[in-house]
This record gives sequence, C-alpha cells and structure tokens, in this order.
Amino acid sequence: MIKYIRFKLFFAAFLSAAFTWPLQAQDVDKEMATFAQQFQDAYNKEDHATLQTYYTADAVRVASDGTSITGAGNIGAFWAAQFKDADLTLSLTQTLVSWSDANYAYVAKGTYQVTGATAKGDKINLSGTYSNIMSKQDGAWKIVKSELSN
Repeated sequence: MIKYIRFKLFFAAFLSAAFTWPLQAQDVDKEMATFAQQFQDAYNKEDHATLQTYYTADAVRVASDGTSITGAGNIGAFWAAQFKDADLTLSLTQTLVSWSDANYAYVAKGTYQVTGATAKGDKINLSGTYSNIMSKQDGAWKIVKSELSN
C-alpha cells in the first residue's frame, strides 16, 4: 500500500511538471517579447538611462565588428553617445527564445534594423542579428551578454 501511495505521489508530481513546463516556456516567450518591445521603445525614445537598466552590472555588449563594452554604466554611456544629435529608429524582431545549458540561462535571438541619420546628416541603414543571454534578477529580465552580427 505504501509503495502504491508513493507511486501515485510520484506520478502526480511528474504529470504536474510535464504540464507546467510548457506553460512556463510560454510565459518566458511572452516576457522576452515584452522585454524586446520595451528595449525598442526606450531606444526609439533615445532613453539611454532606461536602456542601461536592461543590462546586468557586469554585462558585455559585443558589436558586429568584434569590439566589446563591459558594464551597464559603460553600455549606457555608449547609448548616450550614439543618440547625441542623431535621429535613429530601431526595429527588433525576436525569432527564438531557448534555454541554454551551457550558459544556464535563456537566450533570446532575433533580427534588428537601425535606420535614420547621424548628426552630420549621413544616412544610416544597419541590420543584422542579435543574441542576448538573459538573466532574471529581482523579477526583471536583464541582458548578461549581447552579441550582434551583420
């Protein structure tokens, strides 16, 4: 009788986990889509202070040319410099959210396009892909590492 009760408890726990995981994955997809939209909105408002809050303190941003910036403060300063007297618009399309065992974190991937003009009036039309390693800290998603490519 005890073995039967243990089996029922195990089976109930297994079923609960089996049906809960897809729901959790759907929640993460929605949360990451919301994060991408908020990031895009802050960028398009040229709100470098808000963009800075989307990174962990020790975050790394790797540009498509291989240069990197480390630290949320430095990344925020980078955004401030990018926005100075420029007129830029960002469009993000998230294409995949997946769990990475190697990073023990979620990875959000997608495409980006930046259009507009520099302070000198030079046209800008950049596009490529992004891959963000994400971590949830104090209930908010943060970028741990962002890699861009053309």
